[in-house]
Amino acid sequence: ASKKISERSARTTGSAGTRDVEKGTEETKVSLLRTNDIREMSVPIHLRNTPQEHGRAEIIDHAFLISYLAKWYKPNLYVEYGVRGADCIYQVLPYCKKVWGVDIAPSYYRHPDFEFFQMSTREFKDILETRKPVIDMAFIDACHKSEVVLQDFDDLFPYVIEDGLIFLHDTYPMSREYTSPDYCNDCWRVPNALKNKYQGRIEILTLPVQPGLTMVKKLRQTPLEWMTE
Repeated sequence: ASKKISERSARTTGSAGTRDVEKGTEETKVSLLRTNDIREMSVPIHLRNTPQEHGRAEIIDHAFLISYLAKWYKPNLYVEYGVRGADCIYQVLPYCKKVWGVDIAPSYYRHPDFEFFQMSTREFKDILETRKPVIDMAFIDACHKSEVVLQDFDDLFPYVIEDGLIFLHDTYPMSREYTSPDYCNDCWRVPNALKNKYQGRIEILTLPVQPGLTMVKKLRQTPLEWMTE
């Protein structure tokens, strides 16, 4: 009898021991998963997407974001500096009454509502001063030198309506590698420079996804009537 009790006790203890080991293993797995989650959470946002992962150097889909906002803004006039293949214009144009594009290289995109100016942005300043457009949305993606981008912004800003938007590209490269003159250059300096220069006149937001997209809204200087009540 004593032997049977010992055997039964051993079997019971063995089962419990096995369950304890299994429980410990599961707890270890959960602990490791939590550790991995914490490690992933600790990765800075601008490094959570990589060109290798997405198969392209430009990760953020700026054309999609700009066109999505254009859908709701319904711009009377959208102006783009740096047309290239007109990919962004192609997506934005359906929501606009008129689109102007500026580039030193020729554009072969054609549409009745698209007007193209083959010239530098410096030369286009004369067009602005002559035609005095009312701009609802604009996108600056021509020369990537910070001083040129700042000048482009200064040229466009007086013609942008209150609550209008200006987008800037290449303003948050994920590493020094992408600050070369043939890529983002030093565009990353522009948002902070605008914040200081246009304090109280703009709201500004930069998305930290390679190569970066900054959205600038021109603030209303005269509040709506109901806002003063």
